[in-house]
Amino acid sequence: MSFATAAAREAGFRPLEVHYPIWDPLGAWRYAIQTARRTHARFAYGESAGGTLAGRLAQVGLVERASLNAPISDLFTWSFPETPELDLPWGWGMNMGDKLDLSPKFNDSLVPIDIIHSVDDVIVPFTDSVIWSERDPLVSLRVVDGPHIAGPTYDRKLRLSFELLRGQPASWA
Repeated sequence: MSFATAAAREAGFRPLEVHYPIWDPLGAWRYAIQTARRTHARFAYGESAGGTLAGRLAQVGLVERASLNAPISDLFTWSFPETPELDLPWGWGMNMGDKLDLSPKFNDSLVPIDIIHSVDDVIVPFTDSVIWSERDPLVSLRVVDGPHIAGPTYDRKLRLSFELLRGQPASWA
């Protein structure tokens, strides 16, 4: 069980941890859709590539609300930085139509989506989240401290995500 799943349980949610092949974004998307339908999930939370999937679940109306930590929102222009530890081909081999369909930044939302993103993120551009939140009125952006996803502020990012999913006023304290 991941730290996020354990934290979600502790916060009173019934999380379903979705495991997917990161090298197959379309397969991951199909699996996320099937899982959301099978479990009747009300909320989606995801980090990085998982944030992409959670955002799309909200955009197609399969969940009531989503909270995303540093989502990859633009598969047209995004690629992993050139570092050996991040040599994964997310989006590799996808045609332009597939990239458009799976890129939340280019699709309209049916339910509220809250993005948590750091300006210091060197993996996923913060500016993509800014553009998405300015284009879609159902998307709000919360600027946080720290690196991509985790780091010393990870537990605070999770707490903020759970507050947002509950529709509570979110504080970054």
